[in-house]
Amino acid sequence: MPKRHVTIDAHVGARIRMQRLVKGLSSTELASRIGVSPQELASYEEGGNRIPSGRLLEIAEVLGVPASYFFEDDAGDTEVAFSTVPADESIALLRAFLKIADPDARRWLLAHAQAMVEAQETNRAEAAE
Repeated sequence: MPKRHVTIDAHVGARIRMQRLVKGLSSTELASRIGVSPQELASYEEGGNRIPSGRLLEIAEVLGVPASYFFEDDAGDTEVAFSTVPADESIALLRAFLKIADPDARRWLLAHAQAMVEAQETNRAEAAE
């Protein structure tokens, strides 16, 4: 049971860090806004300290997401994706995507990115056969 808690704490911490970076907040800024030291925030983001529920709600409010966001695993293999792509590239890509004003252009880019992933997965499956 304790191992599951550690895994959940690390997942929640990683989601906090990712959303903080997407919002362009430094760890010092977020820590100040939720009333903790930057060191305490770093411990939350690393999964070293469990986050009290009230504090998690504060973090969610500051970052503009529902508290449930921190428990989601919407990519299925999120841990693999985040561990193999440098965080600065992920953040840069997301920030650029969010700046595209034309919804049709965003949909086009997303469709092409998804097609690239599907082609890659098909190629891997064929190579494994």
